[in-house]
Amino acid sequence: MGLSAEQINEMMPVGRVATRQEIGEVCLFLATDMAGQITSSTILCDGASWMINGNEKQRLRMYKQLMSKM
Repeated sequence: MGLSAEQINEMMPVGRVATRQEIGEVCLFLATDMAGQITSSTILCDGASWMINGNEKQRLRMYKQLMSKM
């Protein structure tokens, strides 16, 4: 059985997963002239999930579950 949305949110350092709106806003910004000097970069919009302590299998399971709900 997978993790509940509440459990996933509790694991996130910022307390919740990014919304579709927030992800879209990052994409929109990158498509504007304001992002003209951003090159070869990785933009993380993941609620600082990289900070979660635990094993990689747990993180992958969490990501798969999150993606299936989008």
